[in-house]
Amino acid sequence: MRGRRSAMDNRYDLNEKPGEVPVVTTDQDKFEGLHAQLFKLESQNEALLLTLEDVAKRERRLRAFLENSYDVLFTLDAGGQFSFVSPAWERHFGYPVDSVLGTHFTSVIHPDDIADCTEFLNQVMGNGLAGVSLPFRIGHANGTWRIFETTGSPFIETDGTLLFAGVAHDITDRTESEALLRESNDRFDQLAKQSGTITWEINAQGLFTYMSHLSWNILGFHPDEVVGQLHFYDLCPEPGRQLLRNSTLAAMRRKEPFKNVELSMTSRDGKQLWFSSNGIPVLEGNGELRGYRGSYSDITESRKLKEQLYQSQKMEAVGELAGGLAHDFNNVLSIINGYCSLMKMELERDEPHWEFIDRIQAASERASELTRGMLTFSRTQEIHQQSYNLNSIVAAVGTLTKRIIGEHINFTIKPTITPLPIYVDSSQIEQVLINLVNNAKDAMPSGGELTICTDYSYVEGQLLTDHGIEKPGEYAVVMVTDTGSGMDEATVQRIFEPFFTTKEVGKGTGLGLAMVYGIVKQHNGFLDVTSKPGEGTSFMVFLPIIESHFADFTVTCHTVVEQITGSETVLIVEDDVELLEFMKKLLNKLGYRVITAVDGHEAVAQFREHAETIDLIVMDLIMPRMGGKQAYDEIRQLQPNVRVLFCSGHNISVAQQQGHTSTTVDFIPKPVTMNAFLTKVREMLDAR
Repeated sequence: MRGRRSAMDNRYDLNEKPGEVPVVTTDQDKFEGLHAQLFKLESQNEALLLTLEDVAKRERRLRAFLENSYDVLFTLDAGGQFSFVSPAWERHFGYPVDSVLGTHFTSVIHPDDIADCTEFLNQVMGNGLAGVSLPFRIGHANGTWRIFETTGSPFIETDGTLLFAGVAHDITDRTESEALLRESNDRFDQLAKQSGTITWEINAQGLFTYMSHLSWNILGFHPDEVVGQLHFYDLCPEPGRQLLRNSTLAAMRRKEPFKNVELSMTSRDGKQLWFSSNGIPVLEGNGELRGYRGSYSDITESRKLKEQLYQSQKMEAVGELAGGLAHDFNNVLSIINGYCSLMKMELERDEPHWEFIDRIQAASERASELTRGMLTFSRTQEIHQQSYNLNSIVAAVGTLTKRIIGEHINFTIKPTITPLPIYVDSSQIEQVLINLVNNAKDAMPSGGELTICTDYSYVEGQLLTDHGIEKPGEYAVVMVTDTGSGMDEATVQRIFEPFFTTKEVGKGTGLGLAMVYGIVKQHNGFLDVTSKPGEGTSFMVFLPIIESHFADFTVTCHTVVEQITGSETVLIVEDDVELLEFMKKLLNKLGYRVITAVDGHEAVAQFREHAETIDLIVMDLIMPRMGGKQAYDEIRQLQPNVRVLFCSGHNISVAQQQGHTSTTVDFIPKPVTMNAFLTKVREMLDAR
């Protein structure tokens, strides 16, 4: 028999099936199970407590973020009303959040921006993707408008409500700064455009990293064609490009700034332009060279004016030299002509030496023409001006031109119908045209077309500036055009220089165009030349138009006087000893008494000693030690009514400029011919 079990210790399962071993559950088992359940519950409670604390922390963080965020956070419901707005709203717009909640977003947006904002919201809510809106304006409580930009996306609440969650960022200051920057850039671009300044940046290798848009206007290259494509030296022409590259890169390696460096560039259409370049180095934080930043200032026009000024100064200097040479040469020619005349006085016309002397005098006269040309170029030759119609002068030259150019050249004259009144020395204008015709003929050895035409022109603008004319005005124009070989630009720049010629040795003196230049300048006119190799040349002569009646052409014939004798006393003052000796011999031979002096000092001394006997003074104008003007003034202190004949290679205007205004002053130019000299001496002595 089984022993008895305690009711507390032994229990039977009422559902126990026969044959199965019953499971016995003790109180200890129940306790352990209950304890386990209790522990599990406690663990769940602790986890729940930890989760709530974490949520609280997150909520505090989120609230701190919302309260301190600079940007405005907000949500809009499906109808577009504000359902949430962060505290930053009040800081930005000056009125509380509560006043905006439940209102439609369009109530706070500038009317002009509503359409864009609505389209943005519809696109985001429609495609379910985040987006960034264009800048829009929101009204401030003080009546101003702030500029914002929104980033946002759709958001679904736990209850299934669809919202728009957005962040609005204030870009007012940035937008205004950008506007100011654009305005500043616009001002800079305008100033740069007016001054012809191109701004640029290059890297350490000389490659352009920036080029202002003015490069398009000035050079014809868009910045996109330059930046990252060209180096600073690529636009510079050869020769000189490699030298510029090497010297500039060397300076860049030394990190040296540069200022007012002149360089030329070739524009897209092939023109050569000149720029003044300035640049400063741009360095990295460690001192390494990043590149250079600088500017190109267009100096093409100023450089052209500078070259014109240089050319003018050079021509003036050459003119002074030519005048001085001509003055000295005239003395030599006077001696040659004078002794030829003395020899003829000793010979009969049928003697064989008479012809030789004639040839010497003819050659001397041709040399005199050259000296007159040199004096004309230097503008010291006296001219005799009258009123003429330019068309009449051209017609007269045209008759001669047909005889000198040959049948292989087709010659045409095209005068304007309108009269062109000018105040000129007609013989000198004829000389201008003949020289131009001869040049044209030489440029067309195989034949061609030669045209002389006249026209009226009112000169102003760039043509005025190019030739240094201060005031616009009316000009008569004569143009000589040929279809000959033409000239390049370098030759055109030099054609008016004395002794410059493109002709073979022995076929040109180089004085023809120099004389043309001098004559035109002396008549207050100017020349303009256009020429291209293989395309011919056009010379345009501009002469001032006047209001005047026209004078008929006149020819003055000088009566040849072989011998004019006298017995008076003449003081000759001349620094050229050989010319002084000739004049003394000539006057002595014809019966005159002669006293000589080689400069102004000696002239005053001789006059003081022989004042009672001297009837006439023949005096050079320009002399060393004391010139003719000062000597004349001192002699007049001794005898106010003294008569003086000035003899000079310079014109009478030089004497007038030096103060000779007395009616007793007369003038005869060198080179002196014997007949003209003796006639003038006799004329002055007889007029006492």
